[in-house]
Amino acid sequence: FTKWKKWQKIISDFGLIIAARNINTNISNVIYKFINDKNLNKNIIILNEKDFPPIDVSSSKIKKMIKEKKSISNLVPKKIEEYIIRHRLYL
Repeated sequence: FTKWKKWQKIISDFGLIIAARNINTNISNVIYKFINDKNLNKNIIILNEKDFPPIDVSSSKIKKMIKEKKSISNLVPKKIEEYIIRHRLYL
């Protein structure tokens, strides 16, 4: 995440909601350490992996599927899909 452009601004202006995307990965400990190390104790919500089961989705996967002209309807809300298509993002 720290390799993203203006990641600090994203956290301060919008915040983050973090969920696991791999059932074999326990992200909580890593993320809590990151939050503490960077002193980012606000604007970040970590979803409990027991209450919110991991899903296999990433921006890279979505971009790849769009380039391959595959449907992303099962990965993003309909309004997001429509926006991406209307603005020809990731093509």
